[in-house]
Amino acid sequence: MPILRIYLFGAPSFELDGKPIHIPRRKAIALLAYLVTTGSAHSRDSLATIFWPEYNQSKARANLRRELSRIKTSINKDIFTSERENVGLNPDLDYWSDIIEYQSRVKASLNLFSDQSGKSWGKDIPAIINELEECAALYSSEFMAGFTLPDCPQFDDWQFFERESLDHSLRDSLQYLVLWNILLGAFDQGIKYARRILALDELSEPAHRQLMQLYTWSGQRGAAIRQYEQCAKILSDEIGVKPEDETVKLFEAIKINRLASPDLATLRHQAPWISAGDSPDTTPEMYKIEPAELASTVDLAIQAAPFIGRNQEITQLGMWLRNPAEHRLITVIGPGGVGKTRLVLESIEIIKEYFPDGVYLIPLVSLTSSDQIIPQIAEQLNFRFTAADGQVRQLYEYLSNKQLLLVLDNFEHLLSGSALLTDLLRNLPDITLLVTSRLRINLAHEIVMPLKGMHYPDQYGGEFSVDELSSNEAIQLLVESARRIQPGFELAPIEMEPAGRLCRLLEGMPLAIILAASWLELLSIEEIIREVSKNLDFLASQEIDFPERQRSIRAVFNASWEALDEQEQDILQRLTIFQGRFSIQAAMSTTGTSLQVLLGLVQKAWLQRTKKGDFQLHELQRQYAYEKLGQNPDAFAVACDEHAAYYASHLEKLNQDFRGPSQENAIREITDQFVNIEIAWKRLVEVGKFETLVTKFLPPIYRYCEAR
Repeated sequence: MPILRIYLFGAPSFELDGKPIHIPRRKAIALLAYLVTTGSAHSRDSLATIFWPEYNQSKARANLRRELSRIKTSINKDIFTSERENVGLNPDLDYWSDIIEYQSRVKASLNLFSDQSGKSWGKDIPAIINELEECAALYSSEFMAGFTLPDCPQFDDWQFFERESLDHSLRDSLQYLVLWNILLGAFDQGIKYARRILALDELSEPAHRQLMQLYTWSGQRGAAIRQYEQCAKILSDEIGVKPEDETVKLFEAIKINRLASPDLATLRHQAPWISAGDSPDTTPEMYKIEPAELASTVDLAIQAAPFIGRNQEITQLGMWLRNPAEHRLITVIGPGGVGKTRLVLESIEIIKEYFPDGVYLIPLVSLTSSDQIIPQIAEQLNFRFTAADGQVRQLYEYLSNKQLLLVLDNFEHLLSGSALLTDLLRNLPDITLLVTSRLRINLAHEIVMPLKGMHYPDQYGGEFSVDELSSNEAIQLLVESARRIQPGFELAPIEMEPAGRLCRLLEGMPLAIILAASWLELLSIEEIIREVSKNLDFLASQEIDFPERQRSIRAVFNASWEALDEQEQDILQRLTIFQGRFSIQAAMSTTGTSLQVLLGLVQKAWLQRTKKGDFQLHELQRQYAYEKLGQNPDAFAVACDEHAAYYASHLEKLNQDFRGPSQENAIREITDQFVNIEIAWKRLVEVGKFETLVTKFLPPIYRYCEAR
């Protein structure tokens, strides 16, 4: 460790052997700071002119000798060169300076980023980012903060331009760090660096806009709105102007919750050091950054067809949600596949402005216990618990005074946790809950909306004209769903009546209609009706607790299952081991299938893609195919083993990520896939592979629990 340490970020200070040094005169401090920062020798005449401009040269040189002597006495070291006409630091002096450390390290890092060839980057991007983070930490305050020499204008000019140069390099470094964290989806970390950029120039509207975007993407819409108000006030008070049109338009988009997610493709184009190649395919695996899920956006499967109809239900939900003070718990109930979630999402699109702190979808289908509800809410809000104990209290403190809507999707298997909903409403008076469930929750003050199938031509309604049939919402859904497979598909007038009978047979069930439409590439409507009619197993079922509409949709499942070839059936069954979302890599690794087969399952409406690019199965469809898999014990065992092997390998890789800059990614990935990890764990316990559990599962799970 150097015996002399010189600190010039903030008020100048000096240490010798770990103890503070007092240099009594300001000009002595300024002289030492100038020589350290410039890093070169200067003529005595030039130094005398800079620091004693009011004296003649002889007197000024005498003052210079006196100050140099004072510095040597204070430090008790031969700190300067002994040349007669020049003064500089002794090259043999063992010293360290924060300003020199910062300048050398930040210059090297920024030079690497400015090398557009990318040859210097190699696999060191995280290391370079880490270097910039350390440089930003080293820059603890502005250069020589609060220090001036009023009688030395040349020194003050030098100090000003040196400070400007350092601020410029810091601004560049911070901008790289903001961009990096946006690409990682680490918006809270990006906010920290964006705030420092704004602190360098409070009049910079681009800096204000960047903070507004980051706040919104991190789910803090209220903070984004306050940032705009602060921007407008600063501009008005300081220079008497209004915000630019771009800033106002951004504010308007945030206010109505219409700000788009980060355009990662454009950002990567602006930052070629991320991909280091012409396309993502040439990017090293460790630098392929997936689009981040935003806590304040809804991440549902891309819908199979445009939303059609349900005008009455949307109007009713909109009326309730516009008055959240009196309708704080709304439950949309109905059987699986009836379109509860889709209806809810379409409804909240038109009332988002009534919830200034956001609307959050909380998917519950993959949860196995009501104890997981609070952690799931926190995860979707992008909230991190500070301790394992008192999680409910921590979440309540975070949500206090926030006006937001929580959409709890698929609550029916967690009814044992219904008391939690009462607790949420009692402790958070500004929160509104919108729940989808197959069963009523039966809580006080619960507003219930039963949801049935779409309106279809009723056989008791008499004859219908072609125009009446073509405008029917169930038939419109059938046509739009068919167009996904056959662009330009139209029903001939003669086909309208059979289309009405098909929709009636399916009782207007949206999922059933979509699946039936996938047949239209191969069969006529009459042929589809005959096939579905032959397999309507609900006609033979007398089970009291078996919902009638599930029987109807099961008939469609049976028919659609037969439309799959043998390979597709095999792959689909094996994919049912997954619960919730799973990646393309996971699907291909566990089944050995190809993208073409997966695409076929997507096109036939069995497999769905999420906005993030993952796969998921509708829960009813998953259960249906899972039953098929269970009929073959050998195939079931193989599927379970492949699933467990994949997560063992995946966790082993994530364990390495905990030791580097990808730790946040590892935490997010384990959180997202915890249900599947639990399934894999249970399988390994079942078959007695304890060594795999100890060596591959326990280390990352331990680090995950420790990090959270």
